[in-house]
Amino acid sequence: MSDTIDAIETSTRGLHSLEQYEPLIGSAAVRRISNKADAVRDLHIFHVSSIFYGGGVTEILTPLTLMMNALGIETGWRMVQGTPAFFTCTKEAPQRASGRDCRTLRSGEGNLPYQKSSRRE
Repeated sequence: MSDTIDAIETSTRGLHSLEQYEPLIGSAAVRRISNKADAVRDLHIFHVSSIFYGGGVTEILTPLTLMMNALGIETGWRMVQGTPAFFTCTKEAPQRASGRDCRTLRSGEGNLPYQKSSRRE
């Protein structure tokens, strides 16, 4: 347990090798992740979010993007811009997919501007 506590206490944001997570996730998980990385090393992967700083997504994507590149996976991070209605939709869509009630989407408020123009009447 001391190794786990040491790994957590010496952790900083930023670049960590996969092996540094071994005390936390075990050697089998490190091998499994490494093997999965082998399968995508010839691809270019990019993450998409609405911001580069602040919030939970950023807290995850910062070290993940760095680690994926360290594993030899060409990885980038792109920012998407949109209207407030777009972000209302993107925040509520996963909730709808999981069966939660989203009155904004159901009532038609917050519909994306292109939804009307994409319909053929």
